[in-house]
Amino acid sequence: MEFKNLTDTIDIEEDEIMASFDVSSLFTNVPISRAMDIINVCLEADLDLNLRCPLDPPEVIKCLELCLRSTLFIFRGHLYRQKEGIVMGSPVSPMVANLFMQSLETSAIARSEYPPKLWLQLRCDDCDAFYIGESSSETST
Repeated sequence: MEFKNLTDTIDIEEDEIMASFDVSSLFTNVPISRAMDIINVCLEADLDLNLRCPLDPPEVIKCLELCLRSTLFIFRGHLYRQKEGIVMGSPVSPMVANLFMQSLETSAIARSEYPPKLWLQLRCDDCDAFYIGESSSETST
């Protein structure tokens, strides 16, 4: 319903397309090092961080890295280690995944030859983004 309400007033021209992007297995495909770099930039840019948190950005990053790299879990009585990405079930993982996706999308849009007329991000169980913008022979095939 939210998507319908947001797009009801948008006119899609003949030379425009509407596309949907879904991310498969988001958490296990987020590179931890890149996510940490993105979060560090966000923390350094937050001028009011010291009012909300007694830790400075490097200390927050150390704590976050400890959480993200602690990937041991038990399944059916056996101990496993997740080798890639951020762990599902960690309270911090959704925030890290969202910041990573936001950075990826912002970068992709900035480099796009055809910037979108509309870009919607609907975050739910999986990650969905919708694009409405100019079409080209490359994007419409």
